Amino acid sequence: MGKPSDEKKSKIETDDAWNRALYGSPTIGGLVVVGIIVLVIIINIFKN
Repeated sequence: MGKPSDEKKSKIETDDAWNRALYGSPTIGGLVVVGIIVLVIIINIFKN
């Protein structure tokens, strides 16, 4: 019975990280993800 609660806990932690990346003070990983998305969008604009 210990494993399901562990999975639930890790799922909550990942959701927390995504919420911080999108809304609150962004973590380093959140900044990297946002930076990559912005770069892809800018590159696509200049290619077209």
